[in-house]
Amino acid sequence: MADRAAAVEDSLVTVRKRDREELAVLAMRLRSSARCTRPLWRWPEARVLADSRRRDAEQAKVLHDRLVKYYYLSAEEQALVVGNPDESRYFQAKARALEQYDAATEAEESARIDRELARVMLNEAGNLDRERLSGRLSPAQADVKREVLRTRADVMLSRADSLTNIAARLRGAAGINEGQAAVMLQALPADRSTETMALEMRTRRTEALRAETREGGLADRAR
Repeated sequence: MADRAAAVEDSLVTVRKRDREELAVLAMRLRSSARCTRPLWRWPEARVLADSRRRDAEQAKVLHDRLVKYYYLSAEEQALVVGNPDESRYFQAKARALEQYDAATEAEESARIDRELARVMLNEAGNLDRERLSGRLSPAQADVKREVLRTRADVMLSRADSLTNIAARLRGAAGINEGQAAVMLQALPADRSTETMALEMRTRRTEALRAETREGGLADRAR
């Protein structure tokens, strides 16, 4: 539209005087149309750009949260990690692996507790015969209670098996992230690779501190 308007304006100097007014009006209309349609042409591009910025902001927040959770970085060190794509990707992979290892440990602990509870329930179900013989429970009551305890124990054992499988998958995924981090280091120059690995190991929070952070987060959510 803008090009057509310019062409019309250029022709004003060559046309007859009586046609100039009509061409001037036409040029104004074409320029007005160009201004109205330009945002429509640029809208898809603006939307893609906005989506890209939103994804970048979300990824930056995820990285920041993981760095705070799993590393004790100074402001200067954190700026170094966030501001350099190679270091950022390396720490992201390592922090993701730590997050998965933590989740696997929690799943394994939950599975252990479920199995212990199931064992207690099965032991209790096995002792119901003595209560029946002592007269504290009728045979029908003992049968009903035994069935309830065994059903609950089966549910607990099934959940424990599921949690164990989840933990195994999480550890496998963490291993993949560890492998990707190792490949990233290999792609860096030797001195930079050594410095990046040393920074990650030196600033990593210990398991005790991470556990304390998790417990603090659970307490905050419980309030």
